[in-house]
Amino acid sequence: MDSLKRTVLTYPCTENIPKTFVPENRDIVYQADIPQNIENMPFPNYDDIDLKQYLVPHTIVPISLSYGCQWNKCSFCTYKSTYSKIKSRSINRVVNELEFLKEKYNIFHFDFYDSWIPPKKLKSLCEEILHRKLHVRFMFMARPIIDYEPEILDLSFQAGGRYIFWGVESGSQRMLNLMNKGTKVEDIDTVIRRSHAAGIHNWVFSMKGFPGETAQDLSQTITLLKNLTPYLYGVAIRDFALSYATTIYNQPEKFGIEILPFTDKQLKKIPYIEQNKDNSDQVKEKHQEIKTVCDEINKDKNLFSSVRYLLFTCEEQYEKAI
Repeated sequence: MDSLKRTVLTYPCTENIPKTFVPENRDIVYQADIPQNIENMPFPNYDDIDLKQYLVPHTIVPISLSYGCQWNKCSFCTYKSTYSKIKSRSINRVVNELEFLKEKYNIFHFDFYDSWIPPKKLKSLCEEILHRKLHVRFMFMARPIIDYEPEILDLSFQAGGRYIFWGVESGSQRMLNLMNKGTKVEDIDTVIRRSHAAGIHNWVFSMKGFPGETAQDLSQTITLLKNLTPYLYGVAIRDFALSYATTIYNQPEKFGIEILPFTDKQLKKIPYIEQNKDNSDQVKEKHQEIKTVCDEINKDKNLFSSVRYLLFTCEEQYEKAI
């Protein structure tokens, strides 16, 4: 935070700010990494912030168990370039922070912004929260793998877990393999049903337009979403965008694309040409159909932009379920 303050005051100086990318001509320079030892990093200080000014019924703040990704293999993801390796805090330290924020600022709602929380770590976190009787609410991201057993998801609900954001991406096993997601379509179906049975709201991230995707792949994604509709609270579908320093950027020929010349301003969506792209009317129809399916699941078109508000709309219902 101090580095950020200095940057704002001395702009355009951006040297040595941890976790930043700075454009230089046609290349990108990666700035200093986060400290190697994050265990003893100080807890957040919100003394100068009027938390009551946020337009939500209750304050919700971010927290994390780790930096980086313990899978770190997805071909479209930038984590491999932004984090040299996984850096984690102990469960005890993280729950100490939850306890500190609850006692000092009367905060009960938390958003874990880890790339995902693996099942074993989630189990340990929830056991410690329950042991201390913290009575908090939290949401987190996860990979839809079969290791999220019913007992772990039940434990998560008991500890205050109310929302899981699942990185599903596709209902086509062929596309999941191309993305190197390390997940199976049948496991995605199983684990989301398990989570719903535990009383947790499931949110799904999905993607269309990944290089090589066909109408058949899209049909399989549509089928998966339709089958899971009773168990989903929301879906965010996005178009694939090529990002700098990802596997697909570094190995374009493997994915059948050609990267076009680009300027620094285009770094968020690098232009490319997909060789042998399927531009058939059938693909266009499937794109529209998947949008219709997602709209039906979401109902409210502003669902994801309202996530913090929605986190509390069912709070009374959850209290009765505990």
